[in-house]
Amino acid sequence: MEQLILKKKLTAKEPQSDEIYYEMRLSKEEYIKKRFENLEDSIKLKLDNGFEANANYIDSPTHYIDKNRELWEYQKKNKFIE
Repeated sequence: MEQLILKKKLTAKEPQSDEIYYEMRLSKEEYIKKRFENLEDSIKLKLDNGFEANANYIDSPTHYIDKNRELWEYQKKNKFIE
């Protein structure tokens, strides 16, 4: 169910002078504020606090399978599922 998508650490990219033009010439700080102003608060908090590398979120397939392993084994044993 889960697939590895990317196995590389992404590095931050600083905006260059030709990239920080947004309706007018902006400073780096103004540009970043303008570009991220419409993000939802939950996303801003996640960016500020960081992501958990080994988190097992409740709605992830791994969590679902772990919580239902006994049922799945029973269903496989009795050929309800393959």
